[in-house]
Amino acid sequence: MQWLFEQIRAEKGVLDIVVASAGFVEQVTLEAATPEHFDKTFDINARGVFFTSPKALRLMTRGSSIVLVSSAVYRKGFPGHATYSATKAALRSFEHGPLN
Repeated sequence: MQWLFEQIRAEKGVLDIVVASAGFVEQVTLEAATPEHFDKTFDINARGVFFTSPKALRLMTRGSSIVLVSSAVYRKGFPGHATYSATKAALRSFEHGPLN
């Protein structure tokens, strides 16, 4: 992603909006979840947003926005979706922290 932000800086100078909407869901029960499943789901759904946002902020000015796409499942889990739900809760938590 670093190359993308470098190109934006070189061509435009500023960034008005970022929409973070990557998502991965795989139905796996809590008992069957593996560290690999957990890592893959968090890497795609939460880690990317967490580390992309500070890079974007460096190019943003007052009035710019970062839009984090979450899901209602962060409030109400569904069978076989505990890991996915946790990643969406992480996004909600993140939005109430450093991005405010």
